[in-house]
Amino acid sequence: MYYAICKSKLSNECAYKGYKFWMFRTLAEANESGKVDHNSIVYNGNRPEALLDTMSTTKLRNLWNKVGVPTAFDSMRQLVEHLHDLVDAKAILWKPDAETLMSETEPKARTRLNPDARIFKQIEVPNLREGTNRYRNQQVILQCATVREAMERLRALQPSPGGGVDIQIAIKSGAIRLEE
Repeated sequence: MYYAICKSKLSNECAYKGYKFWMFRTLAEANESGKVDHNSIVYNGNRPEALLDTMSTTKLRNLWNKVGVPTAFDSMRQLVEHLHDLVDAKAILWKPDAETLMSETEPKARTRLNPDARIFKQIEVPNLREGTNRYRNQQVILQCATVREAMERLRALQPSPGGGVDIQIAIKSGAIRLEE
C-alpha cells in the first residue's frame, strides 16, 4: 500500500487537523485519483523509513507537530514509525468513483429510431411484469403501426409518459421488430 498525506483543500471536508490521509494500492492509483498534488507526501507503507531520505528532519518534526501530539522522540526513526501508525489508522482507502469509471469508458452513441419505420408484433401480450409502466408502454407499442404513432401515443400517457427507450426495450425483448 502507498500512503499520501495531503493538505485538506476544502474547509467542509472531513479532515484530521487540516490534513487528509489516503491509502492507495498502487502509485498509478495515487496519480489517477486527483487527491495527490505536488505538495502531498506520498510514501510506500512497506518502507515508511524512506521518509527519512526524502524529507528533512525539520520538515518531519513540523509535520508531526501539526498532525500528532507534540512529543520528544529518541530518534527520527521512532518519529517516522509513530507518524506512519497515525497515517495508517486515519487513512481512507481510495476507490475510483462512478464518475472516474464512467470517464474511462467510451460514451455510446444514441441510436435514433426512424419515425416512418413500421412496427411488426412478434408477441400478442407484453413479456414484462403486469401492472408496471413498462408493461403499459409495451401494450401501447404493440397496438401501433409505426414508430411515429407509437412515440405520439407514448408521450401522451399520464402519469409517466413513455418514449424511445420503451421501443428499444420492446425490440431487445423480442416483442417487436422494425422495418424501414
